[in-house]
Amino acid sequence: MVATPLVMALINGVSYVEDMADHSQQAVRQVVRMTQTSRMLVEQLRAMERNARQYQVVENQALYDVYVSTHRQFQQTQALLHELQPDPAQQRRLETLAEREQLLFQQIETHQPGSDQGRQAVLEFVSLSNLAQEILAASNDLVGREEVLMEAKAEKARQDLLLNVMGLGPAALFLAVIFTILIAKPIRQLAQAIRQLGDGQFTQPIAVSGPKDLASLGERLDWLRLRLVALEQEKSKFLQQVSHDLKTPLTAIREGSELLVGEVVGPLTPDQEEVAVIMRNNGIRLQRLIDDLLNFSLASSRQGLYLVQQVEMDQLVKTVLTDHGPAIKSKRINLEIDLAQVFFAGDKQKLATVVDNLILNAVNYCPPQGCIRVELQQLADKVVLNVIDSGQGFNESDKARVFEAFYQGRESPHGHVKGTGLGLSIAQEYVFTHKGTIEVIEDEATGGYVRVTLPAGTIEYNVKAS
Repeated sequence: MVATPLVMALINGVSYVEDMADHSQQAVRQVVRMTQTSRMLVEQLRAMERNARQYQVVENQALYDVYVSTHRQFQQTQALLHELQPDPAQQRRLETLAEREQLLFQQIETHQPGSDQGRQAVLEFVSLSNLAQEILAASNDLVGREEVLMEAKAEKARQDLLLNVMGLGPAALFLAVIFTILIAKPIRQLAQAIRQLGDGQFTQPIAVSGPKDLASLGERLDWLRLRLVALEQEKSKFLQQVSHDLKTPLTAIREGSELLVGEVVGPLTPDQEEVAVIMRNNGIRLQRLIDDLLNFSLASSRQGLYLVQQVEMDQLVKTVLTDHGPAIKSKRINLEIDLAQVFFAGDKQKLATVVDNLILNAVNYCPPQGCIRVELQQLADKVVLNVIDSGQGFNESDKARVFEAFYQGRESPHGHVKGTGLGLSIAQEYVFTHKGTIEVIEDEATGGYVRVTLPAGTIEYNVKAS
């Protein structure tokens, strides 16, 4: 519908062009034929005059026969030119020329060759030639007149096309605006619905108004939303159930290993102690993996209780660094700390999990005898935490997926990195819950560089604080 006015304008333009082309071709052909015929008329008059004069002098019958033949050709040429000539004045000149030439022919035919009457009649060819020259000149002038007519017709066509464009162009623009308004709204609704699903917001129903096909697409998206809600619930239930079922036997294993390591049940040989320590360490590691699964389940579903309190962030970071002290010392990592005194209203346990996962990621990917720098600063309206290690950093593929659940980046050149790939994903969920952002910073001078930004001041959380 938008294209219809433009197509109409195009059709009108093509029609004008074709009409002008046909008219110009016909005019050119007619002018050429008229000019050629007029010139032929002049040449035939000259030939008749030449033959008539020779006949009067020589009195040869062959010359007279040639004159008669040329006279007949002249009549045919005059009749043809009379049909081609549209100008009434030219037609009258042609009729006058034909009548006077016919009268002259009769006089030459009647009088004897060499007589005074015959010689006198031949002189009439001069006036006939002048009249034929006028006809030829008028035919040549017709070219100029046709050119003027073509220019006038082209100007009219230009004006008509301009009027069409001025009339149909705004009509097409108006239709385009109308349909854009009608279609843009449901498209915006679809885009918002897709963003909503991408952000994991499944509580609000999806409704798309507008054309039937777009509304039907909105219904399919709402069906997808319900399916995602069901899958999220099943996933959370599965993770909670599995984690709970694993914790019960794990507790017994950990308690038993602690009793063995502490030699509560009796002294151990060196080999037995080594096995007991391995059991205890792997029990602790398994406990951490289960806790990660539980935390991820709660964080991704945005469920659980949040205890909002005043948190001294610098002390929280120091506590987490102390917990990672053995791992840092074992890799002989140089630790640089620049912590400003910062107070933040949030869930202390969740914030500690965020810091813990960032420090653990840095320790895992930092090379032996490398460097980890932890910065905490208070700006005007936000709290910024930077964790930087001297490892190989994130490549392009890692940057796009580093916060995805269960995703582990490229292998560390210093050995396999143990973990579930949930640390940064959990950190992201907890940061989002606190209305903050977490991002990978590109810095060629450093390795891995992760920044957490939290808004200072009072925060309204998605869930009620307890």
